[in-house]
Amino acid sequence: VYIPALTGIAAAIFCSAIYDRYSKEVKKASLYRVAFGIIGASTALFMQEQSYLIGIMGCVISVCLLAAPLAALSTVLRDKSTASMPFSTSAINSLNVVVWLTYGLLVADDVMIWGPNVLGLFVCGAQMVLFAKFGIGGSGGSKANAPQKLQM
Repeated sequence: VYIPALTGIAAAIFCSAIYDRYSKEVKKASLYRVAFGIIGASTALFMQEQSYLIGIMGCVISVCLLAAPLAALSTVLRDKSTASMPFSTSAINSLNVVVWLTYGLLVADDVMIWGPNVLGLFVCGAQMVLFAKFGIGGSGGSKANAPQKLQM
């Protein structure tokens, strides 16, 4: 348990540092307050041995993170382009969902594992449908920068 957790924490710190360095026009202070609030609440619940509540928080956060690329849905539909959606994030999330869903159903038989991943499967599936329909990246109307069509 400690190795995956520490690896996840290291990856989160690394990704946050990159995000912090290259992001513009974002209220970073608000994002950091939310992140530290979640960490604080998780720590407080852990100290009170409230593992069920921590599990529920983890499930909700997991589904929110899996659905995050869909924040650009209106832009994708308006421009008929997926340039505003990160394909690599959506693809990795899809793979991650399949792996955890399989583990949760076949090995752990734990609703806290397979539950959010069933929802994630639908959310990631919707993202992959958008990439299949509009291609990967590119600009909506330009033939010179036409998006690559995703082959299925």
